[in-house]
Amino acid sequence: MRSTTKRVAIAAPLALVGIIGIISTASAQNAAQAERLFNEAKALSDAGKTREACEAWEASQKLDPSLATITNIANCREKAGDLATAWEAWISVERQTAGLGKYENLNITAKTRAGALESRLSYLTINVPDEVRVEGLIVLRDGVQIDPGAWNRALPVDGGKHQISGRAPGHETWSTAVDIQPENDKQSVEVPRFKAIRNPQSAGKTVVIDRTTPSMFTPRRKIAVGLAAGGVVAGVAAGLVFGMGSARSADRAESLCPDLNCERFEEANALNKKSRDQALYANIGFGVGAAATAGAVVLWFIGKPEQPRREGPEITTHVGARQVGASVTFRF
Repeated sequence: MRSTTKRVAIAAPLALVGIIGIISTASAQNAAQAERLFNEAKALSDAGKTREACEAWEASQKLDPSLATITNIANCREKAGDLATAWEAWISVERQTAGLGKYENLNITAKTRAGALESRLSYLTINVPDEVRVEGLIVLRDGVQIDPGAWNRALPVDGGKHQISGRAPGHETWSTAVDIQPENDKQSVEVPRFKAIRNPQSAGKTVVIDRTTPSMFTPRRKIAVGLAAGGVVAGVAAGLVFGMGSARSADRAESLCPDLNCERFEEANALNKKSRDQALYANIGFGVGAAATAGAVVLWFIGKPEQPRREGPEITTHVGARQVGASVTFRF
């Protein structure tokens, strides 16, 4: 069975109970689905269906990350011959177990396996010369955007065929394919200058922009977006950092003193106190994130745009049995 992440909880104000309840329910559902995928992956691996097992473990990891799952991914991808993915997974295992006494053997294994794979990796360089870097340029590998900081750098890739593509506003798209050997291969692809698109149908025509419909992003809604982005990111980030720190402190305390008669009781007790403090800070962080979300939702709804005001004359006709007329109303 796989290990799951320890969770901490704290009572929240009444206005936040609904939001926190939804988050907790979603988290529990993700954990249950991840557990099912984990077990399916193990069955597929036992049946010799290695790649299907790897995909199931990776889906489980996305739903509910755990050390047990990433370790299985590393071992599975190495078995499947996806050396770069396996190397990255072993590096992740090594970092997660560093300094944790009870995972010392796993840390040594991960470090050894990653080191053995590093000398076998294949590399791909995507060169993007300065003269082709038009505004809004996006370069992708297998449909995933490459950060500009990774351009012109040799990066580890799994063996097989890879699709390199690019696009930019007002330019034609471009793509090419490269076949990488599973081990010790080094190849590069150069992104060419994209051809600008010229639309002859729009030449000489006047474009009319209708400004009567107000933008949905009113000043209040802009504040709502900023509040949600800043508050949630900061609150959740703090919650995750302190939550993980709390779990680590508790694990260290348990490894130092598994029972009350151990020699390092005082040191373990101090670690337990630190774990409780970190858990409190984590929940405060989550509470701040939830409060920011609630405030952003309220601002979003009360900040809806007003209906546009019509200006100029409005003519209304009147037709009756004995008279025909019209009235003109001016708005300004």
